[in-house]
Amino acid sequence: MPILKISTMYNISSSKTNENLLFYSNIRNSRILYNDILSFAKWSKVHDIEGIKGKNIPSREVNNIHSDMVNNNKKESKNMFVSNKSQETYKKNEMLFTCKDSNGCGEISDYELNEKINNLKGPVDSKTMYLVWDYVSNHEKKKYVLMQEEMLNYCKLLAKHYNIPDKLEKEKWQYVNNKMTKALLKKERFDLKNIKEFAKEELCARWEFQRYINLKRRSWNELREHTKEKWANQLNNWFKTYREKN
Repeated sequence: MPILKISTMYNISSSKTNENLLFYSNIRNSRILYNDILSFAKWSKVHDIEGIKGKNIPSREVNNIHSDMVNNNKKESKNMFVSNKSQETYKKNEMLFTCKDSNGCGEISDYELNEKINNLKGPVDSKTMYLVWDYVSNHEKKKYVLMQEEMLNYCKLLAKHYNIPDKLEKEKWQYVNNKMTKALLKKERFDLKNIKEFAKEELCARWEFQRYINLKRRSWNELREHTKEKWANQLNNWFKTYREKN
């Protein structure tokens, strides 16, 4: 499924200021991503205050440079705090979707999964995007396999109802099951390629990633419903036709 984009158009009158034009041009793209925190300034590239004084620079200018250096120090400390907070956010997001059991994540309800997705904090880094996608895909795949098991039971009930020979029943079920499995594998391949494309950017706005994951879950549900309806009808037609001819 291609990634949906939201494009918003703004009608800007000639009376708008240049500042407004710049603001709108910066938000015209639907893919709102957070840039990485910039690497900290290396103070080795900045002359120390004593070195500056030795160059006969007026004292007022020296004081201004010193003031700028102090302000930069404050900004660097703030950036370090923001960076640490971001790392904490990433770790908390990862913990939501990390399996504690080495044998797998176990059973989880749709409600519990919704809670996990809703509790994500932003921005979401690429590692978390892959982790969440894999967690959700495994959850949805289990539901698909369960649907296949339900279809097997349905096939048996139909065969009994129409008095279908065991050989024909097994033949038709094998055909249907192979088709459903191929559809599952195709879905997995497509989604893997899709998440690689989506997560190319290092960071993504939380709301956009949540929307992406929810759309993926919807596509899984549509696949299950479509597959179930298609092959249930096909089995019924095959067995009904066989009984009418025999």
